[in-house]
Amino acid sequence: MIQDTNFKNLSDFSIRSILKNSGAIREDRIEIFSDNTRDFPNLKVYRDSYSKVIFIDNYYVGVNEYISGN
Repeated sequence: MIQDTNFKNLSDFSIRSILKNSGAIREDRIEIFSDNTRDFPNLKVYRDSYSKVIFIDNYYVGVNEYISGN
């Protein structure tokens, strides 16, 4: 069984900061792509207007979500 050992401090985890540090997005190009998702009506989806990278920030479902496929 896979454990969440790499994500002990999820409050420090930010996909936005990882994408910015890698150069995939820039803060001045980020726009709201959608105000909601199918499963969560108040969860914003963002997109970089140049690179077209789409991401959801500060939402991590956990490894078990991907293992179970639910």
